[in-house]
Amino acid sequence: MKNNTKLQLFLFSLLLIIATAGITSLVLQSPVGNSILLSVPHTNCEIRNWYNYQTIALSKQNEYWKANGIPLKERAMKAYFIRHHARLEARFMMPNKSEVAQLEARDQKKYGSPDGPTFDYLVQENLAEGKTEQEAYEAIIESASKTNATYNSFCQ
Repeated sequence: MKNNTKLQLFLFSLLLIIATAGITSLVLQSPVGNSILLSVPHTNCEIRNWYNYQTIALSKQNEYWKANGIPLKERAMKAYFIRHHARLEARFMMPNKSEVAQLEARDQKKYGSPDGPTFDYLVQENLAEGKTEQEAYEAIIESASKTNATYNSFCQ
């Protein structure tokens, strides 16, 4: 790899780190230099907050994808998978596995899958409500950045 390319990659990586730190600072509304705690969340509330942060920017991410010409269905799938993987990772981090089993049982009953709704399930659910395919994809993108208020209320 040429030195110029290495330098460009290094500068791009540095820019991403600075941008991420700036976004974190804005979200936390505190200066970046004071203290940043980087650790794995342990309690259910820490995990819930982590989960919410995984999805909070999806509407802005969708705007970026849209501006870059990514088709609607692909944007919907990307938003869905970000949310879905955050759900699975959050459950993996939960210390009480019986609580995880309860969530999985609820999802199995509600969605037919212990891991929550599939992308196809969400499409079909939206179509059954009378939405067009395009409207269904838009609804999936919109709902991907919204989390359950009831579960969030336990951690306030």
